[in-house]
This record gives sequence, structure tokens and C-alpha cells, in this order.
Amino acid sequence: MRSKACLLYATFSPFKQAVSCGVLEAIQLMARLYLKLPTDIMSEVEIKDTPQNITIGIGYMLQAADAGDRSAMIHMAKAFDSGLGLGDNYPSCNWKEAAYWFDRAIHTESSDASGEYDSTMEDPQYILMAKQADLWRQGGNELEKDASYAGELYSSAADAAQGEGKGRLASKYYALAEECWGEVEEPEE
Repeated sequence: MRSKACLLYATFSPFKQAVSCGVLEAIQLMARLYLKLPTDIMSEVEIKDTPQNITIGIGYMLQAADAGDRSAMIHMAKAFDSGLGLGDNYPSCNWKEAAYWFDRAIHTESSDASGEYDSTMEDPQYILMAKQADLWRQGGNELEKDASYAGELYSSAADAAQGEGKGRLASKYYALAEECWGEVEEPEE
């Protein structure tokens, strides 16, 4: 048992040092390990699934998102949207934070070595825009409702979906944009 603990410490030490130096790959790895997400390396490392470790993992994930990692931004947006897997520091969903991270992911310019975003297959731009529009349309959980902005986001999502050959989805988003704009109260003169 002692040798396993020593091996874990010896394995973690260089990565924790790299995290303290701001090495994005190390931050991503630590976040994934603590949150029990799949990793390419150190998959044999087992960290107990405790609220404290989830909180540590979320801290690393926020660090990665702040450093520009698009997949971390999306992870945090979804976590703040649902309120699940946030650890002890964030006891419930926060749509203001979710909208912020969706927006950061949508507008990130970073790409991987082949010029592609990580996780665009699972989370294309139009899906993220529509999800952000849903939040603004509903409002609540720390986010003030803004139907006009939601309409703009749905319209942008429709344009992006159309560009990807998703005609039916684009039509749906255009219709949602019109509904949002219909909800906007006209100022009285």
C-alpha cells in the first residue's frame, strides 16, 4: 500500500509543479484526473471520488478554461448550466456563469495543431449558440432575461447551422429567434 502511495506522489509531483508554472497540458490532465474524465496518459491513476476532489478538479478545469482551453470552457458552461459536478464551491447552477463560458467557447480563436477546435464534433458552434440563447431567453439562476439578445443568438446559431448544411435545424433556430423578438416589449412613446 505504501509503495502505491509513493508511486502516486512521485507521479503527481512533476505535474503539480507544471501546473504551478501554468503549463496548460498539465492543468488539463489534473482536471481530468480529479473529475474522473478520460485521459490519454496516467489512466491507471485513481483519485477517490469525493466532494473535496471534485472541488479540486473544478479548480483545475476553471484554470484550463481561463487559459483558453475550449473543451474546458464547454465543460464549465455545461456544469454551471446544470449545477452538476461543481463541487463544494458552487453548490447550484449559475446561468450567468454558464452564459459567460458558452460565450468564451464560441468566441475562442485557439485551435489545435491541425487547425481544428477540440470538441467541435460534439459541440459545434451553432449548438453552443443555441444553448446560450436558451439561457438568455429563460433568464433566472443569476442571469437576467434578455429575449432580444436571445433572438440574436438564435439567429447566429441558425446562420452557423445553415453553413454546416443543417437546414432543418437552421429553420428551427430562425423560428426561435422570431419568437424571442416577439417577446420583446416595445418601449412606450
